[in-house]
Amino acid sequence: MTVVDTLFGGIVVVALLFFVFRAFRMPNYWGGVLSGLLPLLAYIAYSSEHWQGADIMGIHVAAFSAVAAALTLMHAVRGNRNEPVHLMPKIIIGFFVTLIVIQAFLLHTATSGIPPWLAARVLPNAKTVPVYSGFSGVVAHGEEAAEADRDHLSQMAAQRKLGWSVDLHGLELMRQNFPAPLQVSVRDKAGDGINGAQVWLSFLRPGATAPASGNKIQLRGLAHGDYAAQVELEAPGLWVARLDVRYRGDHYSAEQPVDVPGFAIGGGTPSQD
Repeated sequence: MTVVDTLFGGIVVVALLFFVFRAFRMPNYWGGVLSGLLPLLAYIAYSSEHWQGADIMGIHVAAFSAVAAALTLMHAVRGNRNEPVHLMPKIIIGFFVTLIVIQAFLLHTATSGIPPWLAARVLPNAKTVPVYSGFSGVVAHGEEAAEADRDHLSQMAAQRKLGWSVDLHGLELMRQNFPAPLQVSVRDKAGDGINGAQVWLSFLRPGATAPASGNKIQLRGLAHGDYAAQVELEAPGLWVARLDVRYRGDHYSAEQPVDVPGFAIGGGTPSQD
């Protein structure tokens, strides 16, 4: 699940629990406390297996608490009377709801970029080429960055001398939360397959310097220099597939962009045509 799923899904659950508790005539105070606490505990349990970051945890705590408090305040103001709520509580509740929506949009943009349908309307060329607008990571500067650039150029020169032909197949089959069969073929100068190599595939966000947790996979060797693995990504958007091949002290690396479509509810199993 994405941050937007857990945040807005949790808010809906908070509201539903509050009205269920009130329907069973639970006191207003305890209805607000339990409706905010139970979804939060469920999210904490989910985060123990799918950690999204302390900042995202804080946003969930604030959002669930704010919604529960707003519902409690609204019913406390109304009491047992069927009178309309005063304008000022409505303004306070509307302010917090608006704040939560804005925070969720900014958080989604920072982690996954602007949604494609919106990017096509507000960003140049977004209708014709993939555009990634999420946070790309910290870019290194200074002497260490320059040294890294020199190392990279030296590695590229060494790779050209090797004359290897390394091809990655199957990226077009990748979908969110769907295992895609990827295959890498490694050939030497003469075109013969290289067996016994260590082949790693990592998936990073553009500009990131390290792969996300669980996104580094070692491919198993087949025959004739072919290597394969089933790869699944939990988040959609633009990724960079980094390939690393090591064989008898030689090292080959390459990067290739891949745009992973999101999971469509009710769309069934993604097609591999």
